[in-house]
Amino acid sequence: AFKNDVESRGAKFYMVYLPLKADLRPLSRGRRLPYAALLERLEEFVCIIHPEKEMLKETVPSIFNTAHYSAAGNRIVARVIAEFIVQQRDTL
Repeated sequence: AFKNDVESRGAKFYMVYLPLKADLRPLSRGRRLPYAALLERLEEFVCIIHPEKEMLKETVPSIFNTAHYSAAGNRIVARVIAEFIVQQRDTL
C-alpha cells in the first residue's frame, strides 16, 4: 500500500536495507543471510538500496554504537543512498 501510494503520486519508491550488527558477521564471511530469499523476493517488486557492501569495508565496531548505527555507519548509509540517487538521475 505504501509503495502504491508513493507511485500514485508520480514518485519512485525505494527501500533501504539497513543491516543489523548480527547481519554483517555472516556477510563478512561470505555467507548468505537467513532471510536472503525474502530480500530477493522483495526485489522482484521493489528496488532495494544495499549499503552492506560499503559497511563491510569498515570494522563492525566503528559502524555501530551498541545496537544503533554510529556517525560513521550513518555516513555510509547516507553516501550509498546519495550515490544511488545520482546514478538514477544520470540514467534519465
